[in-house]
Amino acid sequence: GIRRVKVISRTEPSVGYSQRRIGLQEQNGITLFGEDISDGAFYYLCQLSLTRLPALPPILLLEEPELGLHPHRIDYVLQLLEKLA
Repeated sequence: GIRRVKVISRTEPSVGYSQRRIGLQEQNGITLFGEDISDGAFYYLCQLSLTRLPALPPILLLEEPELGLHPHRIDYVLQLLEKLA
């Protein structure tokens, strides 16, 4: 299972800007980043992360929130989004 969410910031010297990556650290210590997991799992985690925001913006647009999700998770995500509205 997932132990914690890890945010890594680093400055890319070649382009001179700061980059942030979010990784999920599993109980075994391995950190998985966006490119390490499926698109569906990535979208699902992004949608779940909305529940952790201190405050939602006045308008939140989600295009095709069911994209890449397992069919059994679509209802759950829709219920989650309804609670946030």
